[in-house]
Amino acid sequence: MSRLARELSFAFKIVVTDILSEGDARANRNLQASIFRAIKFLGLEQLFSFHAYLPASSHVWRELNQLYGLAIDKGIAESAYIDDENRTLPSSSISHIYKQIALTGRADPYHLGNGEAWKVYDFLDRWSELAAVTKSAND
Repeated sequence: MSRLARELSFAFKIVVTDILSEGDARANRNLQASIFRAIKFLGLEQLFSFHAYLPASSHVWRELNQLYGLAIDKGIAESAYIDDENRTLPSSSISHIYKQIALTGRADPYHLGNGEAWKVYDFLDRWSELAAVTKSAND
């Protein structure tokens, strides 16, 4: 499943690249959806690694940070996004899913019981909006 999530994230990143190169009139809406899905699948790839107690791929955080930075640059990180797959919240955002993944990673998931990383991830779906992403003091 981790490999499937990785491949789906690659597919959405290709769509992001195509949208950026074409620059069509609906670019922001399509770009938002593609970045959201790419981030979501990268997060799922990481969750599958946590579940199997395997190290996450080295590319995951670099790509998550790049996609989130792109969303900020394009002004779409905080825009509402209807996520049909989310049963907890009908509306989400790129910022929300990014923080949810980051906070799950900070919960020390390799020391949680089997399946508990998924529970933390699901719990944080409701609460990640309370977190703030700030720049490092070194930047």
